[in-house]
Amino acid sequence: MYTHVFLSRTSDQGKGTEILSLNDPGINEGEVIVTWRDKTHLELGYHKEAAIDFQAVKCAGVEISVVNLAA
Repeated sequence: MYTHVFLSRTSDQGKGTEILSLNDPGINEGEVIVTWRDKTHLELGYHKEAAIDFQAVKCAGVEISVVNLAA
């Protein structure tokens, strides 16, 4: 199963820009924890079973961190 995370402004009409794609064969399929650290830093947490297929490090002035929740 694939999980895709998109970043968009509240005023955007579209689905936004993809910032993370995970391939997750585990029991926590599709679960991503999203935490805004401040106005320009977004942290995405995922489970250890998932493999990152795509990760953006910055989008629209927002720094993006991805962390494995098992670590």
